[in-house]
Amino acid sequence: MNNARYLLTPLLPLLTDIAQAAQETSKSATGYLVQIGLPLLLIIGMIVGFGLLAKRFNLHSVNNKGPVKVLSSTPVSGQVRLCLIEAGDKQLLISVSNQQANCLHVFDSPVVNHTEKETRDFATLFSLAIKPSQPQARTGDEP
Repeated sequence: MNNARYLLTPLLPLLTDIAQAAQETSKSATGYLVQIGLPLLLIIGMIVGFGLLAKRFNLHSVNNKGPVKVLSSTPVSGQVRLCLIEAGDKQLLISVSNQQANCLHVFDSPVVNHTEKETRDFATLFSLAIKPSQPQARTGDEP
């Protein structure tokens, strides 16, 4: 502990100069704008970043409570997606782009059972993220 005091003693004038410079900067208008602007930019950046993450990992929920339900959606290219939707008792495979949507096939019998689809709400994802992984059972004779 005493050795740390001897190591930090030569740095003391430098630290006091930095503290004085910070006080002078905080008194000026530029310092005020920096104090207010940087946290504001940080918060806006975090909001945009979380929005991009939610879009990237498809964390937004789709309202599937009406007569037409989106069962699955897969990007084919940058502009085209294949969607499996359920309308009434039939399931349809459609191609969706920015300009149009085309019905590719109509299935008479269900291809995917939509009741087996897992929920992707925040509470479920958060509990899965913080849940510790279970160790796998080992086989064989180990001491």
